[in-house]
Amino acid sequence: GHALERLKERGIHMSETELKKLEGAVSSVAAKGGNESLIMVGDAALLVSVKNRTVITAFDRRNLDGNIFTRIDSAAIF
Repeated sequence: GHALERLKERGIHMSETELKKLEGAVSSVAAKGGNESLIMVGDAALLVSVKNRTVITAFDRRNLDGNIFTRIDSAAIF
C-alpha cells in the first residue's frame, strides 16, 4: 500500500508484474543482508527500507540524470 501511494504521488505506474518483481527484489536483497536499497523496476527507481519492506521514495527512472543516492547498502536492477 505504501509503495503504491509513493508511486502515485510521483505519477509512476507499475504493472502487477512489476510490483511482483519489486516484492521479489526486496526479498532477494533481504536474503543478501541489505537494509536500504535502490531497486530499479520498469520505469521506477525506488529507495526501499528492506527491513521495514517500505518504499521510502520513488523516482521516474528516465529522470535520474544527476541524482545521487546516499545511505544505501545495495542496489537491484530488474
